Amino acid sequence: MDAIEKAILSSARKLELLEREYLKYSYECKKPENEEELENFLKNSIQLAQEAYTIKNEIKFELSKITDLAVYDPKVLRTIDKIRNNEKFYSISFYENIAELLNKNIENLNEQLSISTREFLLFEKNDELFSDFHTWFDVYSYYSYKMEIGAIISSAIVPKKISPYFNEIREAYAFGQLRASLALCRALLEMVLYDKLDRIGAFKNKPKQPRDISPEKEGNLYRYIIDAKARKLISSNDATTAHKVRDFCNQILHLKKNNIAPGSSETYRIIVDTVSVIESVYRN
Repeated sequence: MDAIEKAILSSARKLELLEREYLKYSYECKKPENEEELENFLKNSIQLAQEAYTIKNEIKFELSKITDLAVYDPKVLRTIDKIRNNEKFYSISFYENIAELLNKNIENLNEQLSISTREFLLFEKNDELFSDFHTWFDVYSYYSYKMEIGAIISSAIVPKKISPYFNEIREAYAFGQLRASLALCRALLEMVLYDKLDRIGAFKNKPKQPRDISPEKEGNLYRYIIDAKARKLISSNDATTAHKVRDFCNQILHLKKNNIAPGSSETYRIIVDTVSVIESVYRN
């Protein structure tokens, strides 16, 4: 277990204790009888509540740094589940209500109390996040990668549902999310071929008997490539390219004993091949 995981578990235990302490203080503390007692009551309540709010957001922040976490303590697991499911913490609800009330009379943004994840990051983590973000992200590389991919150039109108998928491929690739790019390439290719086949009524009369296709080749995209080629929606070369995209994406995306990490140049080639097939479909 690394330092981040230990910190999350420790913070979750502290949050659970703070919530119990807040509830105990709220219910067991005698009713304030004068202004001084009321002030002390509010001061202590707010202090507990604000600490709980901060710890909750610290846990969420640390969880964003890891991909999985093994939790064996049922109390800690319940606390983390409450955070993830956005369930109510009475201490934090109290803080948020008080903070929202106080913020109404504060015009200076820097003096306001945070009541959202974004505000927490802005007020508490701004310098740290800015420095961390720019250690791995290069704005010029981002635009350079998007320029490499370009756009789909067709001689017919590309369906509106296609464009968001293609744009997300570019965005994922520009951010270095290669597996996501490949998953979207496969999905987009399947969507495009289905759209084109559906437009010519290819699915109206489906065969009653399943086709003779080996199990490793079974799948919608495989069948769509075969059908599109048979109906001359794509050429033999395009079909070969489409199968290459399908095979490569399957190798990367299907769970195997040995994890295969895609390279940037390989991913770029698959994106280019995907665009090539799509452009052929919408130029016929």
